[in-house]
Amino acid sequence: MKIDIGKYLREHLPYSIETMFSHHVYKIKYHEKIIDDNQILRGVFVGSITKGRMILEVLGIKLHANGEIQEDPNLTKDKIGEDNKNTSVYADNLGGKLVNVVDLKNNFPDEMENIKHYLIAANKYELHLTKQRYEVDLKKYDKALPFILKLIDEHIYLNCAENRLIREDLLKNNRTLRELFEANY
Repeated sequence: MKIDIGKYLREHLPYSIETMFSHHVYKIKYHEKIIDDNQILRGVFVGSITKGRMILEVLGIKLHANGEIQEDPNLTKDKIGEDNKNTSVYADNLGGKLVNVVDLKNNFPDEMENIKHYLIAANKYELHLTKQRYEVDLKKYDKALPFILKLIDEHIYLNCAENRLIREDLLKNNRTLRELFEANY
């Protein structure tokens, strides 16, 4: 399967980033005015955290069943679709590079702890019906977002010249994405 890298970087990834931040932005902009509408806020949270989990997997960050971030994640690069082609897309398929989880844990322990809680919230509370043995800490969830954006930028958009040009164009022409970058990175 040939990947249209430009389309992913111009359309799919910005849409995913915007969706990942939607819960955070919704709380800031609207929640004060619509404080009783928790059903919408919960729905926005599920969409937001689902996209964030997907982005983390694209970067090579996954949670082990024991609640710890996998240092050597088992990526599904061998998953084959109906056309006998690989169906999964990772940072290295997009002209970027996968993160080194061990380096991140050593160099950014607090940020990686926030990522761990983010993935726990995604996996254990929203995307899988499991025994609730973890407490959801939404403050840690919110704290993870700027670091996820930094990882996307450094490992995908800034990793090669072509991707940098796409990033520059996006930040110039996509107001929402530009505002997210300015506020969080």
